[in-house]
Amino acid sequence: SVNIKLAANSDITLKDLSFVIYDVTGKAVLNNSNINNSTFSIERGDLSAGTYLYSVINKSNGNSLKTGKLIIQ
Repeated sequence: SVNIKLAANSDITLKDLSFVIYDVTGKAVLNNSNINNSTFSIERGDLSAGTYLYSVINKSNGNSLKTGKLIIQ
């Protein structure tokens, strides 16, 4: 489960965001650009076990708002 919390004074909404997962080569392997709730689940699908990077991106300008590491076991 992913939980995104926007600042109270933020001028963006959840619909402005994309949640993207990248493999170690930097290739986007999952992109959730239809965020309607502050908490959502991600299906593993065919992603292999390993370490991935994620980014929460503002779709209107392409800026990354948050990045981090994700481990799939």
